[in-house]
Amino acid sequence: MKKLIGLFVVSLLLLAVSACDITTDKEETYAYYLGVEVNPRIEFIVNDEDKVVSFDLLNEDAEIVAADLDFIGMDAEEALELFLHEAVELGYIDVDAEDNAVFLTVGAEDEEKEENFRNRMHGKAEEYFRGMAIGAAVLEGVFDEELLALAEEYGIGIGRLALIAKVAELEDIELEEALDMPMQDVMAILRDEHTARMAEFREQRRHNAQEISEEMRNMVRDRLQEHKERLEDEDIEIPDLDEIRERYRENMEEHRESARERMREHRENARDRRPDIGGNDDE
Repeated sequence: MKKLIGLFVVSLLLLAVSACDITTDKEETYAYYLGVEVNPRIEFIVNDEDKVVSFDLLNEDAEIVAADLDFIGMDAEEALELFLHEAVELGYIDVDAEDNAVFLTVGAEDEEKEENFRNRMHGKAEEYFRGMAIGAAVLEGVFDEELLALAEEYGIGIGRLALIAKVAELEDIELEEALDMPMQDVMAILRDEHTARMAEFREQRRHNAQEISEEMRNMVRDRLQEHKERLEDEDIEIPDLDEIRERYRENMEEHRESARERMREHRENARDRRPDIGGNDDE
């Protein structure tokens, strides 16, 4: 009898260990790609539980905005809001202007999932801007006419095609070959790229980005505090974001170039105030 009880206990322990192994070895499932551009540009890979599994800072401005941030494990909506909030705190999104814009690019395995995720991300961005009484247009981020035509030809979402095209370039393969790859493989390749690039950033450029970030934050602190106080006192008009979006679309290139120039000047002013800060050639 004691022997049987002992075997039963051992069996339970083996089952428990097996269950732990199954949980530990569970393969990550990639569900969504999210690209965000203010002028700072960032992209995320998100799993099927809506958690960020990797991200990459695609230009110097994004490195400045996210120098001290780690989005891994955050909900996608939370990560998007945090990135936008830091862009506001550093002056990349101007609380006194109504020509701000954020461009979102979404990719997923099928068009329905892509559309649902896009709607959620657009909704979160607009919710944040309304809550902060900031005039900003939230727009689809892909303007490449060739990609738009190819997306229509292949019958897939433009965000998904943009993601596949990026991976085709990374892997130095033809777009048609990349189109045949499972989306899990496509996103896994991009996740590996994110990991390598973020390791390089943290090792080589992060310190300078933190220095510039601190100076830019100081430069807009007073103006931003005044805006927040007016918001708390409800002495502020909530902008009509739909109207701003339509107005932005009418002169998109002019608005985009004007915003880029304003951000370049803002960044360089911060660097001029801190001559000890080095340059960054990764644009």
